[in-house]
Amino acid sequence: MKNIFLLYFLTLTSNIVFGLTESSTLKIVNFQSETNGGLYQLYIRSPSKISSTEKNPATLLLDANYYHRTFTNIYDSLIQPEYDQQFIIGIGYLPNPMNDTLFMRDFTPTTIKNFPNSGKAGDFKKELEQEIIPYIIDELNVDQNNISIVGHHYSALFLRWLLSQKSEFQFSNYIICSPVLVFNESFKNLDFDKNNTGIYLSAGAGKIIYVTEPELNKNRYEKLSDELTDYLGDSEHFETAYYPSTLRYDDLYLGFCDGIRFINKHQTKLSRNKGEFYPNKLNPIDESDIFIDHLTDKNTSFRYEISIFPPANKLDEKLPVIVILDADFNYTELLKTAQTLMEEGKIPKSLIVGVGYGTSIIGRGNNRNRDFLPNKVNNMESGNGKHFADFLNIQLIEYLEKNYSVSNQFILHGHSYGGLFLAYLLSKENIKYKKLIISSPAIWQDKSVQKQLKLNDGNISQKIFLASGQIHDNDKDTKRLDKVLKKKTANLETELYPDASHLSVISKAFEDGLMYLIE
Repeated sequence: MKNIFLLYFLTLTSNIVFGLTESSTLKIVNFQSETNGGLYQLYIRSPSKISSTEKNPATLLLDANYYHRTFTNIYDSLIQPEYDQQFIIGIGYLPNPMNDTLFMRDFTPTTIKNFPNSGKAGDFKKELEQEIIPYIIDELNVDQNNISIVGHHYSALFLRWLLSQKSEFQFSNYIICSPVLVFNESFKNLDFDKNNTGIYLSAGAGKIIYVTEPELNKNRYEKLSDELTDYLGDSEHFETAYYPSTLRYDDLYLGFCDGIRFINKHQTKLSRNKGEFYPNKLNPIDESDIFIDHLTDKNTSFRYEISIFPPANKLDEKLPVIVILDADFNYTELLKTAQTLMEEGKIPKSLIVGVGYGTSIIGRGNNRNRDFLPNKVNNMESGNGKHFADFLNIQLIEYLEKNYSVSNQFILHGHSYGGLFLAYLLSKENIKYKKLIISSPAIWQDKSVQKQLKLNDGNISQKIFLASGQIHDNDKDTKRLDKVLKKKTANLETELYPDASHLSVISKAFEDGLMYLIE
């Protein structure tokens, strides 16, 4: 997994972190690439105002499994709704958005040692030009001369490489935030329309555990800045920002904020692209509309982003509810799994609900540690388990019952820290979630949870599916929890997957859990 989970971040005001104050719609398009066979997702946030007479501008965000909600919320915090005419389109992955080899495959122009799938940026460039760009131009009525693209870290490296490649298509703006410079790049000379293309370059280079020589990052940033300056000259279309005391991942906020302002300032409608773009190889799988809303916990004032997929159903049909924790990481992947099961008739139509924070950045709005670790853990924000349990059990259920036609069948899914939290829930009384999918629970992080379960008198009323992958000994905590639960309930199914890891088990455990639990 990316180093992102090991970093600590500075504080940012809540309006930037959370952004949206009203419900919105996020369309997800799943399709398979004809170029490399990869499964991609487009996360499409439509503008508040769509022109009926003119084509609309768009901004593409790479590595969207990590950054789409973060970028969208920052955008919405900076742009007044009455001025919002921008499609925000994230490009992410299926089936496992946490699989690092996918971004290494697409964003690296040359092969990197120990990453056998790396060095295929050329294929992803072809994917953009022949499938993704034609799709958004044709399907969304997007102006082909007014499409910006944003990248951070490895995807920013890809954008620098893209600027050196001959292409039938050039983006109107390239936002390059903290490009990774972990090896010596040997790119060709820059080759883009310097008179009509906006370039924004930013970098944070504070010292972190994996960057022991921050000055090296500074030198490489300056080298890239000088390279662009030599090519562009004194151009109003080129801006840079360097944050010497800022961690690379803080540039998500500083760089994204200034990058958004740069896009809005420099967006122009120019007829510089050669020819028209039409879909020629797109192989759609399906499309989903997800409604995004926000709920504030009445007891803590903590704010949560709620993602909801309501399948088409009869008015008198009450839907089972499947609630997915850690939605910023898991929701779209598991939604696809649930949709497939519904389409195949293996489970009934269900309301698929995600509970998240609107960002995947730990310590910068994503508070999974705070909520999933029920007891105080040293050096970590934690200990809000009781209030979070009450929020899920009372406020969230009341919200769903008020706004949707739902049955009394509530299923709750938690993975890793979320699985630990579900183990904690089993020691609580009057929990309305009677069916739980506990995936690869991180019992090691707070062993007192399992101890409390063991000491509690009485049986457990919930029906439980417990699962884990066995690669890298991920099954040890699951086996221990299984031993405790078997003494307290007969409604337990435990599965261990020998070919799955802590991350790759998520979809399989979710699928098998639904098949076991749902009626």
